[in-house]
Order: sequence, then C-alpha cells, then structure tokens
Amino acid sequence: MSDSQGSGSGRPRKAPLPQQLPNRLRERRLEKDWSLAALARRVKMTPQSVHRYETGERDPPSQKLARLAHALGTTVADLMQPGEPQPPAVPAPQTTRDGKPEDREARAQRSALEFAMVLIDCAPRPLSAEERVEMIQYVLRCAAEALKLVSQDQNKT
Repeated sequence: MSDSQGSGSGRPRKAPLPQQLPNRLRERRLEKDWSLAALARRVKMTPQSVHRYETGERDPPSQKLARLAHALGTTVADLMQPGEPQPPAVPAPQTTRDGKPEDREARAQRSALEFAMVLIDCAPRPLSAEERVEMIQYVLRCAAEALKLVSQDQNKT
C-alpha cells in the first residue's frame, strides 16, 4: 500500500506549483534588469532562496510567492497561469510607472491578492495549483464587484 498523501510523515504533501513558475520568476526579474541579489533584497530573502525558486528546486510558500510577485510588478496568477505571460495587472509600487499615485482599483486588486494568499495559507488542506489560481481569481472578482458597488454609492451622493 503506497502513501499517496506524503512521504510517511503523516502530513499531506502540497501539490506542486505549475512548471512555468520558475521561468516566469526569472523572466520578470530579468525584465527589470535585476540580479538575484537585487530581487532578494527587495523581498527580504537570500539570493540562494530566490535561485532555488527560479530553478524549480523548491516551490515558494504562498506568502513568499506573493512578495515576489509584488516586487516584480505582477500577480501570482500571472506567474502561475499556463501559456504566455500576461502583462502585469497590478503595479507593485504604490505609484504607477509614470510616477502617479496608485488608483483605488489597483490598491483594491493588490489588497485582494494579499487576502487570497492568506486564505490559501489558512486552507484546512493543501490546495492544488489549480485551486490556488481559482481562489485568487475568485477573490479578485469579489474585490472588483465591491469596488463597483462603492463607486455606485459614491456617485449617488
């Protein structure tokens, strides 16, 4: 009888992250012309940890993945989705690329993404990569709807 849940430790094994994640992390870092050390400083990790995530040697925990995506100016969903990389949906800094303050919609998306990552970490069981992406997309849709309702209320007053 084989243990499909783990390596005998009694703990279920987390589903591996999508195979394109290491390449996407590296692509996004190189787009910014950053070294491993430069990205590591921004996310408060060691260059060795970032290297392990970029080579696929290790899967980053969801909180670290969220920090990496934020620093790279993209989303976790973009890093994880199959196919060609999409342009970043939410800028990482508090300002846009042209130096203007981040708008309410971008802040809401960033906050929703951070909330989704907390939900994933608190899930009662390890989630598959597909379930993680679905959770993130669902929370982002909810945030967009909430923002729409707030805007409608403000327009009435």
